Amino acid sequence: MEVKKIDPEAAKKKKEFDPVRAIMIIIFFMLIVWVIWFFVSNLRSGSGKEVTKEVAKSDANLAKSSVPTKKVVPPPPPTDSFYKNYVKINKADGALETYPEKEYIEVRVVQTNLSAVDISDWKLVNSKGESAVIGNSAALPVGGKVNKTDITKVSGNDVLIISTGRSPVGVSFRLNSCTGYFEQFQDFFPPVTGYCPQPSANKGFQSLEQDCRTFVYTIPSCTTNIKPYPSGMSAGCKSFIVTDASYNGCVAANKDKADFYKTEWRLYLNKDKEMWAQPKDKIMLLDDKGNLVDTYSYGR
Repeated sequence: MEVKKIDPEAAKKKKEFDPVRAIMIIIFFMLIVWVIWFFVSNLRSGSGKEVTKEVAKSDANLAKSSVPTKKVVPPPPPTDSFYKNYVKINKADGALETYPEKEYIEVRVVQTNLSAVDISDWKLVNSKGESAVIGNSAALPVGGKVNKTDITKVSGNDVLIISTGRSPVGVSFRLNSCTGYFEQFQDFFPPVTGYCPQPSANKGFQSLEQDCRTFVYTIPSCTTNIKPYPSGMSAGCKSFIVTDASYNGCVAANKDKADFYKTEWRLYLNKDKEMWAQPKDKIMLLDDKGNLVDTYSYGR
């Protein structure tokens, strides 16, 4: 067997340090360390952002909770009026209407010996706090003219139909023996009904010719004549019909009678939208000092 001889020079060269190889190894390990550091840093940075967001959110909530909240304190209920139990909201059936022209409530003066109470500055208030002043009226309206108004004075047993919309005759008014004429050419809710005194009871009727008197009897109660006149009818007859068979003629002939004025009023709030909500609301009636006269609730 041949024994291989080792060259001492070659062995010496093998054991000598190779700087290039060492540098390559160092660079390789540094690259590995950098890659590991890069991934670890990104991982920590991402989680740090989430932690920062949570901390900021927690701080915001803490700051928010530390600010004292304002408590909404409802206003105190109004003081009772002197007229409480004297004037009552009697019905609100008409409050369920949608259109202001048809929407109304009924108020009654239940104290029979109460007289000449000025309610012009009294208010009606709904559950939203919206209010409307009752306002002035014409105790005796005149047809075909702009009526002057004055304070509204009511007495015991009076019934007040208070409508949300506007008056068909331009003003709030008190009913009388002749206001049934208004219903012929205007619409009221509820209707203005009643029996009007006949023109045949007016002064001068008996002096008219027979055919004129016969024609006057054919004119329905509370109605102005719109039918054509019979041929040959005198000018005096026509003048009587125009003057006396009308609202103003009825008033002129009957205003001094004891039963001329009625206990019902038609009062208007002059609103362009409904005052009372659907399907329920709470109505408050306040006097001129803001004190509570009455309340009325409807619906569920």
